[in-house]
Amino acid sequence: MPAWGNAAASPAAPRPQVSVAPAWPAAALPASSILRNAALRNNAAGATLANRSVLAATPSIDAERLARRCHRKRVAVIVAAQWRRFVLLRHAADAGACHHRRWLLQAGMEALCSAAAQGRLAWRRAAIWDARRGRLRQGACLREWAVAAHAAAAGRRRMQAAEAMHARRLAGRALCAWQQLRIQRARQAILRAEQHRQAVLLRAALAAWSGAAGCAREEAWMSAVALTAWARARYAAAFTAWLRYVHHKRLWRAHTSAAGVMACSGRLRPAAAAEVDSARRVLCAWRDAVFDAAMLRFQEARASVFWRERTSRAALVAWHACSQPDNSVAGPPPGRQQQCAIVEHSNYKGDWLETNISSVAECCAQCAARASCHVFTYCPSSGGCTNGKGAVVQSWAEGPDVSFVSGSVN
Repeated sequence: MPAWGNAAASPAAPRPQVSVAPAWPAAALPASSILRNAALRNNAAGATLANRSVLAATPSIDAERLARRCHRKRVAVIVAAQWRRFVLLRHAADAGACHHRRWLLQAGMEALCSAAAQGRLAWRRAAIWDARRGRLRQGACLREWAVAAHAAAAGRRRMQAAEAMHARRLAGRALCAWQQLRIQRARQAILRAEQHRQAVLLRAALAAWSGAAGCAREEAWMSAVALTAWARARYAAAFTAWLRYVHHKRLWRAHTSAAGVMACSGRLRPAAAAEVDSARRVLCAWRDAVFDAAMLRFQEARASVFWRERTSRAALVAWHACSQPDNSVAGPPPGRQQQCAIVEHSNYKGDWLETNISSVAECCAQCAARASCHVFTYCPSSGGCTNGKGAVVQSWAEGPDVSFVSGSVN
């Protein structure tokens, strides 16, 4: 038997100390609801066991056994309570760790979601700004396109106006050219008629000259032929006489002897002298005839060349006269004398009329047509030149004896 059992059996023995599970203070209770409930149950169980052990403590052996049994039960209950508490704490710790992990995951997810939301918000804002900038750029492009379209339309209108004006000018020029062509054709018809008339006259003159020249050439040729035949006959006679003289001279030289020189020379010398004189006269006449025939042929050739050059020169002059346009067909302008021109004078200050007249030619056409020949006309009046009456026109006339003189035309 243990010693503490006898001491417990005596009345003065102290009561055994029962270990009670420490109670959790209210301030030290865990924050979790599971841990808080487990601590409260442990406190209640410990208090109940302590009360029971105190009430049931007796000094007998049975009581001691019962006390030991109760103590073992209390220890078992406490161990079980501690184990349960440990298990609960273990579960609570696991649950807290899981909760913390879940909280961390949730916080991470929330952070990710917030970052994604902020990214989406930033993307939306950027998209909105991009769309706004796109609309602004599109508006600017549309405005620029409208300005360019307006400028292109204005350019097309100007181009069409220029083309229309160019077409009108071309039509006017074509009309003027057609009128000038008609005038030129009329002048050409007149010139062709004149050329035909001059050609007929020229052919008639050439035919007459050809006939006369042919007759003269025929006569000259016939005379030259006759003269040549006469000259040939005279030359043949002279040559025959010369041969006869040479023959007689040879005979005279052959039959000459010392005894009969005087008799032979008295017979042959007069006949030989006569033959020699006749031959000389015939030879001189032949030479004169040949020279006259050569001179006649030279004069005939020179006359032919002269008349040929004169005829060709006349034909060339007539051709030039027929080919040049006749400027005298148009004649001087109406109301003007011949050789009258309109030019601007150095004293003119450019004061035009207040009417639709805008050139010197128009002013002269309306006002200065009544004057004789004005080089320049200055019209300072307003409206007076429209009817040509009562207009004070200051003009300058240039003549052979005077320089520019001012005058007036009423």
